[in-house]
Parts: sequence; C-alpha cells; structure tokens
Amino acid sequence: MSTKNKSDCALWCAPPSQYLHEFKEHLQHLELARRTIETMTGNARHFLIWMMHANVSVESIDDTVLLQFRDHQCQCHRFHAKWQPGRNPSTRKVMAGVLRLVSCLEKNGHVSHPDEINQADSLLDRFVDHLRDRGCRTANKARTAGRHLLVWLHRRRIPVAELDASAVQRFFGHDCVCGETFRGISNSESSRHHVNRFIKFLTAQGVVTDSSLVQPERTKPQMPDFAQWLFRHRGIQQSTVDQHVRQVFSLLPLLGDPKQYSAVGIRDALLSRFQSCSVPLAWALAGSIRMYLRFLSAEGVCSAALVSSVPTARRWKKSSLPRYLQATEIEQLIATCDTANPAGLRDRAMFLLMARLGLRPGDVKALKFSDIDWTNAQIHVCGKSGRTVALPLPQDAGDAVLEYAEKARPNMDEPRIFLTAIEPYRPIGNVCTISTRVRKSLQRAGIEQTSNRGAGLFRHSAATALLREGAELSEIQTLLRHRSIESTAIYAKVDLPMLQAVAQPWLGGGK
Repeated sequence: MSTKNKSDCALWCAPPSQYLHEFKEHLQHLELARRTIETMTGNARHFLIWMMHANVSVESIDDTVLLQFRDHQCQCHRFHAKWQPGRNPSTRKVMAGVLRLVSCLEKNGHVSHPDEINQADSLLDRFVDHLRDRGCRTANKARTAGRHLLVWLHRRRIPVAELDASAVQRFFGHDCVCGETFRGISNSESSRHHVNRFIKFLTAQGVVTDSSLVQPERTKPQMPDFAQWLFRHRGIQQSTVDQHVRQVFSLLPLLGDPKQYSAVGIRDALLSRFQSCSVPLAWALAGSIRMYLRFLSAEGVCSAALVSSVPTARRWKKSSLPRYLQATEIEQLIATCDTANPAGLRDRAMFLLMARLGLRPGDVKALKFSDIDWTNAQIHVCGKSGRTVALPLPQDAGDAVLEYAEKARPNMDEPRIFLTAIEPYRPIGNVCTISTRVRKSLQRAGIEQTSNRGAGLFRHSAATALLREGAELSEIQTLLRHRSIESTAIYAKVDLPMLQAVAQPWLGGGK
C-alpha cells in the first residue's frame, strides 16, 4: 500500500476508533449485557463507516443525517450483506444503537446541540403535575407525546424557544427516527391533542415565545339584552337562545346601525346570505331576525312594521319523508360502539336512550343523574316546551348508563351524566358532538343508504318502528312528546304497505 493510501486509511479509521471506545465505555457504565454492548457497538461502527464514505462530519449529525443513514443503499464493508434500508424491524434495531451513539457523542461534546434536552424531565414533570391537578387520567400519554416533541426538536437542533408554526407542522408530518418509544404516534389524533396541550403549557410558562401557537378559545357571541328578552318573553331554552344569538350576531355587520334599519336594507342583507346557505338555514336565519326585530321594537329602537319585511325561504310542510333505519340496522349501529374504551361505553348508553325512547340529542346532552328514578325505572325528560315528562326506562338502556357511570365516566362533581372522553373533562356542550359520534358509527357499520346521518336518525327510526308494530299515532305522540298530533302525523307516510292497501288507482291509467 502506498504512503498516501496508508495516510488516508489512518484518517478514515482513527475517528471511529476514538468514538467507538468512548461509546463502549458509556455502555459498560450503563451495566448492559455483554452481548447487547457488542451488538450496539457493531451498529455504531456501521454508522461511522457510512459517515466516512458519505463525507459527513460528526459535528453535523442531526435528524437529516439519521434519515439518510436509515435509507442508504449499503456498500459498507462487512455490513452490506445484512443491511435492509427503510422501515423494517432489523433496521430499527440498528437505529437503536445509532441513537445511543449520537447521545453519547452529544454528551461528550463532539456534537453541538441545544442543551435543553437535559431540562426536559423537569418541564415534563411540571406539565404532568399541571394535567393531574385538572383531573387528567391520561397524563402519562401526554408526557410521552410532550417528550417526543422535545426529542424531535433536539434532533433537528431547534431550540425550544424558537418553536413556531412551521416547526409544529413539520413535527406532525415528520418521518420518525426519534426512537422506538415514539414510533408511529406523532400524527395520531390523540398525540396531536397532547402535543398541542404541551405547547400551550410551554407558552404559559414562558419557554415558548410564539404566542400564536396557542389557538384562542372560541367564545360565544354576547348579546345579553337580546338573550334576556328571549328568556323572559319567549320562554325558550338555552340552546335555542344561543342559536338565535349566534345567527343574529353573524348578520350584524351586514345590517349596520339598528336605528337606521329599513325594509330594503334588511331584505338585501338576508338575500345576500341566502345565496350561500341551504334552505333550512335560510329559514332559521329569517326566524332569528324576526325575533331580533321584535326585541328592538319592544325596546323602542325601530318600528315593529319591519318584522313583516323579512323574506323567508319557501319550505313546504311535510313535503319529505322522515329518514330512518330498520330495527336490525339500529342494533347493528349500537353494536359498533367499542365497550373496551370510555368513549364507546358512553356512546352506547347515549345511542340506547335515543333508540329506545326517541330522545332528542339535546335531551341526552342535558340529562342529569337526578333525572333518573332508579327505584321506579323512570327517566324525567324536559323537552323543547319546558315541560317535564316521565318515560319508562328500558332495562338495556338503564344498564348501559350504569356501566358507563361505574366504569368509564370521569370521577368529577358534575350533575350531567355524559361528559367528553378527552380531558379536560366537561359536559358535552353541543348536540353536534353526539351527531358526529353517530356519523362515525354509521361509517363503521357500513350503513350508507340514509341521507340523514345525525342523531335524529334514532328518533325517526323509533317512531317508524312503533307505527309498523301497530301503535296508534297518539301513543307515538306521547313517546316523542309532541304538543300537536300534526307533528306526529308525518310518520304515517312511512308505512308504505298500509298506504298501498288504501291507495286508489290513478284516473289517467298511468303508473
């Protein structure tokens, strides 16, 4: 071998020997098994040899270098025969040794990096204590997700204080070589939730300086005088008050100063909104604006005649059929609830109450423990009209509520029965949450033939099933708590066999 080649060989071989010696001492200090030390030392040697061939310096090791090594087409002496690039079990074992080597090089000062990883345990302990003080039952999972973010920032050589929206987005989509502990969890829904909570905690502690990372909590629009008037003079429930306030609030920028209201201005504002919304929403917007104009006229702000200037969307009464499922499909839908987790137990209890008693999602949302009379097997429901009605509590629905309360419901002093499944635990605040759970169950059950994919599907199906079993409309009216039989009459249209029996031939002779 020539003198030059010998010199090059010495340059290539000296650094790995130095680093491998330090790494081996590090592993021995950890008191690992001899075979484990030999395996990890061999993996580290492979990495260092690849770095020399790729002309990568030790000082530049970061997440990008680790990914390049994991995916390289191996030509390294003695290693290429067994190497498999990419994500596979054998490569993950090699990467475990490589990550330990990188940590050793960082500890010994061969690789420059933000030193905050040494403060990670303290930050995470405070984060976990913060969660547990708020009654969080998944604090350990939150700790793992938070540590994953810190490790990734460390590997990318990004100081925690410089965390921004771009870095967070890259973290959620990154190709993970952070270690076996974090494999496959960075982009899960649960992990995203915990990471965002950790970022909020870091911002509150002053560790992260970019306050835009913390999304402001959505607040309800405030129109206290209008809301109070609705309560006092219309006697409607909170959910309906919130709906009126929300819809009127969205139109205020188009309407302008209440003292300058005119019939033309009101019609123009509503018609501009009608162009981009459905018929039911247009109908609801018009109703809310009428309520608002009545309130303003009662306060002496505008003329009562403006109420009649509000346009409306044409909506034919009883022009459509209720959307429903067969009894077997309802049972199939209920069976999709995974009773091995808290959310599944909660969903099953809610679904059974809606399926057996025809409860509205708002009834389920507002249900309290005091509303259930366990001794007499009755449940007291306060509907839209504010009247409380006692209904018989079916055995399976009552058992499902008890199972949820005993096994899955968070232990907190809250009168309402059904709570969120993800901390911070709180009562379900919107009927849309219940409808979302129904839609997901429909997808799991493979039921696609119904256009109604909300929680009201249970109510319509219960009424339809009773009618087909021979129940009178008055009995269905009692169960559904309709004030008028006209509201219940729509279900008479779904009994097609009965209608076909009384249908008269078409006079024109056509089909």
